Amino acid sequence: MSNPFVLPFELTHQSISDWLKQLNSSDVLLTSNEIHKVLSILKKQQEAIDTSSLTLIVVRITPVVMYLSGFLEQAMMKYAQQRKIPQMSIRILRHLAFLHLCLAQRLEQRDQRVLHLNYALQILGVAFKHYALSYERPSAVLWASMAECYRLASVHKLLDIEVVKPLADFQALTTISLALKRLLLFWLANPYRLSQEDIRALFDFCTLNSALVKLINPNLPAESAFCWDYSQGDGFQPVYFKPVRLPEECILFHAHELLRSEQSKRLSVVGGELFLARLSHYQELIEHTKFALAKSYVVASGFEQLTEFFTRHVHNNEILILNTPSPNVLNFTSLELVQDKVKKKPVLERTSATDIWADIEAKKEKVEVNFGAMKLVQTSQAHFYVAETLLVKLLEGDVFVTYDTSLKPVLGVSRRTDAGQRDRLQKSVVQLLAGQVSVLSQAYFVVRKSALLLTHESTFELFLASGQYALGSVLKFDQAEVTLERLLELSPKFMRYAVSVRELNL
Repeated sequence: MSNPFVLPFELTHQSISDWLKQLNSSDVLLTSNEIHKVLSILKKQQEAIDTSSLTLIVVRITPVVMYLSGFLEQAMMKYAQQRKIPQMSIRILRHLAFLHLCLAQRLEQRDQRVLHLNYALQILGVAFKHYALSYERPSAVLWASMAECYRLASVHKLLDIEVVKPLADFQALTTISLALKRLLLFWLANPYRLSQEDIRALFDFCTLNSALVKLINPNLPAESAFCWDYSQGDGFQPVYFKPVRLPEECILFHAHELLRSEQSKRLSVVGGELFLARLSHYQELIEHTKFALAKSYVVASGFEQLTEFFTRHVHNNEILILNTPSPNVLNFTSLELVQDKVKKKPVLERTSATDIWADIEAKKEKVEVNFGAMKLVQTSQAHFYVAETLLVKLLEGDVFVTYDTSLKPVLGVSRRTDAGQRDRLQKSVVQLLAGQVSVLSQAYFVVRKSALLLTHESTFELFLASGQYALGSVLKFDQAEVTLERLLELSPKFMRYAVSVRELNL
């Protein structure tokens, strides 16, 4: 076929071969740019290219891209601060996965559909790894492509059919199901908390052990499972513990066999105790918690609630007891568990200068901070506790603040939540974070932005409401300018970054 698409070659075997030979260069970035240009053109023009010609170039260029991605990965490790390297690699892999998905949608032969869907998912897996290596949030496009691959494979019943003679780069995962399971397992491990070397080791571990992940029929009962909502448009954190009400389009899965293999010492799990705890839904922490006298705390939960709490109820890292419930009032011994509502005594409300002079804010409806009681018992894992709460419901994967008679606010994250025998009593596994927490705000903007800053020794972490942020961005607040340096955790409720802070005046 002739070339009407400004490609540097004709769509023939010989022309493509001649062009590929010219790419034999020691300059990886130059080669990457050339590959990216071609893939970009193919992605934009794929509808105008006949299927046989598109298959020809995609099949020929795939091993070259995978070979190149290995060199780019090494460059990421060597030049960790160079953001252009992972960005280039991810764009190339994303375009190539898209083209394989296009071919799977076009081709009628079952073996060809299986091959291209398998390749697309495996290529997406490498792109996810490169996002983790660069500590960036994965693009929603990757999750959408992953979902489309699963839909197509599921509709045509292709999930467990093996690829015939796969390329060397793809031989470890010979079915669509295995490629999908690797992605789900890797994402479940929260790779952002690991070093780059450990992220690579984790990805290899997920490749070798993806068969130990089991997909579950959503229509069958399953007490302990994880859920992938593949209908999510923005692709934000689509893997989480099984909700009470399942989404319309979802996959349920668990890794019980992987846990049993680790417990019998048949394999060593990369990612450590926290990964194992998450795989078991923190069941091990609950079952092995030693009896201890629980401490009583007051708790408030939810990102919006917390920013309001720190603005109104905290000064110089001390709780303002004048207009805040004390731990002596909100504790389990004084609360009557049979009551549906607890009458609150009227308290004096402190009025700040912001309440008087901020006209824009005054027009908005204020967030009412809801307080509850909490009991904490230490588990075998440092900073993790089994908690019982009254009056306030913790949401899984959300942030909360708690304090006791010391009146120092402590930031926490709820890792597992269960409904108790009574509607008002909730049992959870929570993680308390070391350090001093404070609120950063933009008080006089029409669209107010707030964040929680955690300071521990010489390090800073920033908690933001869910959204899209680029590494290296400088966020300007009234109290400080904060530079996003590394993504540490992703949740449906918040985003957690390692940051540097300039001109901090708190």
